[in-house]
Amino acid sequence: MPSFQYPYLVWLLASAVLLAGLYLYAIRQKNCVARKIGSARLLANYNPTAYKNKFILAFLSVTILAIAIASPRLAGKSGSTQRSGIDVMFALDVSKSMLAKDISPSRLERARQLMARIIS
Repeated sequence: MPSFQYPYLVWLLASAVLLAGLYLYAIRQKNCVARKIGSARLLANYNPTAYKNKFILAFLSVTILAIAIASPRLAGKSGSTQRSGIDVMFALDVSKSMLAKDISPSRLERARQLMARIIS
């Protein structure tokens, strides 16, 4: 049975329900405006399928984000493990400008060599 590290944050799922309510309200408003205008030609740029797809993506994004923030955990062994060493992260520009031959070897190759020296 899954549990959450922060179960009090599960209420953030209510924001997905709020988003669904706003979507239904917006659809109702668009339909009301369409009836008042009376001309389909004036609503030529309105694409209901695209509008629906945008809503589905937003709804899924909010739902998944709310679940991720609550930090789901699987039942089972819990505890910490001991590790040795340090964590190192490199950010490297891999654009075409790094392939310039103004220095030998290329900038990219020189950066790779430097990272290898730092790690070893």
